[in-house]
Amino acid sequence: MPQTTLAFAGALALSYAPLATAAPHFCGAAHFGGASRGIGRSVAHAFAREGAQLFLVGHVDQKALDDAVRIVREAGACVQASLFDVGSHVDVCRIAERITAQFGTLDIVVNNAGTISPAPLLEITLEQWERVVRTHLFGTFYVTVEMVRRVSGAQALRQNHQCDRAVGN
Repeated sequence: MPQTTLAFAGALALSYAPLATAAPHFCGAAHFGGASRGIGRSVAHAFAREGAQLFLVGHVDQKALDDAVRIVREAGACVQASLFDVGSHVDVCRIAERITAQFGTLDIVVNNAGTISPAPLLEITLEQWERVVRTHLFGTFYVTVEMVRRVSGAQALRQNHQCDRAVGN
């Protein structure tokens, strides 16, 4: 089966078998950060329709996360969900533990969590800026590292990294 690379929201490149050629459904587990609304919820719904098992992560809006869970369950997905702060390494470790306990493996990570407080440049507070950086930058790093480190399905990513170093990439 041919492999395709999916670059999602500039956060992480993933290699997976294209859904259109998967036979007959995608049967892996997927982590979706920022799944409560927007792009994250839409992509989670698409994977749910293909048969993925999902772990959805929201940050503060339990109602929005509950709505996302309802939508993907209606599409037939096995889904777990919880509120976490991906900008907190401790929370990301808890996410990894829950995924390992629930699914045992992980095939896809979608780093889509984001936050912003729109304001003119000179009115942005240090607290607002630190929250944006913590979520967008540290969150992407924490999630990627912990999913590769802890989840058995991430062995391929480790091997690819070793190959990159061997050829000087």
